[in-house]
Order: sequence, then C-alpha cells, then structure tokens
Amino acid sequence: MNLVKFTLLFLVVTLSGCAATELTSLDSGQDRQIRLLAMACYKNNEGFRLVYGPAGVWEACRAKAEHKVRGSLVRDR
Repeated sequence: MNLVKFTLLFLVVTLSGCAATELTSLDSGQDRQIRLLAMACYKNNEGFRLVYGPAGVWEACRAKAEHKVRGSLVRDR
C-alpha cells in the first residue's frame, strides 16, 4: 500500500515539474535580465543610496528594471 502511494506521489510531482519547464525558462530569463538591470542601476546611484538608504534605492531600481523588461515584451506583440 505504501509503495502505491509513493508511486502516485512520485508521478504527480514528476509530471507537474515537466509541465512548467517551458514557462520557467522564459520567466528565469526575464528575472535574470531584471536583476542585471537593477544591479547596474543600483551601482550607478551611490549618492541616492547615501540619502535614501540601500533598500529604497534597490526597490526603485528593481521597479524601473521590471517596467523596462516587461514593458518591452508587451510592446513587441
């Protein structure tokens, strides 16, 4: 009985992982591009980091990068 439960659980986990593979690669590519743009923005704004703090500047840079990446994908359609 335990072997049957284990086999069913294994199949469910394996099949669900395979179904999301194509979407994950696109999302991870976008996330990588967002992270790289945000890091470049963060490094270029040292003065703002001193005034507003690192967390605030990182959030602003990440939002700007995300808007740039996701906005360009929407415009290309």
